[in-house]
Amino acid sequence: MMHYDLSLWVPMAKVATRKASLVLVTEEHDPTAWEAFEGGETETQSWLAVAQDFWGQGCYGPGQMEAIRQGANGLTVTKKQIVGAIGGALGGAGAIANENSTYIDVFDCDAAALAYKQQDTGVAGAGKFLKLFPWNIDKPELQIDRYHSLIASRAISLATDSNAIVKVLAKAVKPASQLFVDELYAVDANVAALIAQAIAAPGQKLHLQPQDAVMKALKDEGLELRSAASANDTLMDVIRKGLTRGQEIAQLLKAAPQPFRKQRMAAFADELQRAAVLYQALEKGLVTATRSIHYKPRAL
Repeated sequence: MMHYDLSLWVPMAKVATRKASLVLVTEEHDPTAWEAFEGGETETQSWLAVAQDFWGQGCYGPGQMEAIRQGANGLTVTKKQIVGAIGGALGGAGAIANENSTYIDVFDCDAAALAYKQQDTGVAGAGKFLKLFPWNIDKPELQIDRYHSLIASRAISLATDSNAIVKVLAKAVKPASQLFVDELYAVDANVAALIAQAIAAPGQKLHLQPQDAVMKALKDEGLELRSAASANDTLMDVIRKGLTRGQEIAQLLKAAPQPFRKQRMAAFADELQRAAVLYQALEKGLVTATRSIHYKPRAL
């Protein structure tokens, strides 16, 4: 398991440019591209590549693209709005920004993923429409009353204090504007802790909360619930397709040269296990995936 110390975050303008973009085995690539990584890849690079092979270019977890797209549609995102998205190893925002010709402030607590997105201009929309920023899971901060549309993608379960992040999200939304929340919930605390540990991406720690408690916290912050729908079936379908795609990925990885092959296969096995655990948890009802829209009324 990899760990990243966000307190050591280096401003992105000072991050060195990578010699080459990661090699995604499911995408067309020059066989000599591996040669650009002298001495092999880091574990982080291997995971970032394998995750995108599973879930699509620019995505690092199942359902990210679908959730961001649903959020943009539900919030009726337009290029005239100030739009934000917050999460960890957050993917899909670039494609949505391109589709809507909309600038999006993207806040990502995963320093490794954020540094990669900052350096890789090949990620859809990253160089044109996305403005990338880090956020601290222990002390989350967003500008007050800034966003017409704000998308929170698993941000609540990433924060160490769910009430603190809820307050930040609520305050960041402009009056008469909306918040979209894509989240995983669990009722039993012991089950939540076990599943959270098993499905967390490298370097991340999840804190799955009961849905009723989060909804109440959002309401207590003055947000009105406009809609809430289960995303269980949608997410399970995405995972099924990813697991099926895994057979193709495994075959392609066998053709990768060493030392890349061994490390990529290890990252592949880890990602496969995370996806399988999440699928089983959703199927058994131990975890619920819900996407909701919350409205912030104007002050009287």
